[in-house]
Amino acid sequence: MNTLISAHIRHLNELTRGDAWLDESFEKKLMPVDEGNAFLRPMPDLHSVAELVSHMTEWKISVLSILKGGRRTLTMKSPGNWRTNDQLRSVGWNALQQRFFDIQDDLIAFLQTVDDVHLLKPVPEEPGDFNHMLTGIIDHDLYHLGQLGITIKYIKMR
Repeated sequence: MNTLISAHIRHLNELTRGDAWLDESFEKKLMPVDEGNAFLRPMPDLHSVAELVSHMTEWKISVLSILKGGRRTLTMKSPGNWRTNDQLRSVGWNALQQRFFDIQDDLIAFLQTVDDVHLLKPVPEEPGDFNHMLTGIIDHDLYHLGQLGITIKYIKMR
């Protein structure tokens, strides 16, 4: 039985589109965001919704690459870690949002092809095992879901 895999898939689904215990999901949180407000920074030191979504997407792409046996595609110093609003506007809000949900679906689809034994293997050239890495990216999403809430609240107050 793949207890770890099942728990991670359930958690990712709830976080993305489902009915999570905390009564929040990315789908619900991003519903009021559109091209007109996605790129706004409500305060100079707060990231825009687009910046946050792009950042989470890039890290998930990197983690998925590692989980599949590939290499890290991003570091804290990579230009793709925090793209500017000007860079992101050229992509467009709908495309950014779609890419975010697509990579989440890709991660879930990949997890459905492996078992708990895979998650317990050490990650080459990284600290910990694949389960630790997967838990980390979920924690990363939760952290930024909270930031999205604050950012969106401030945008609505404008």
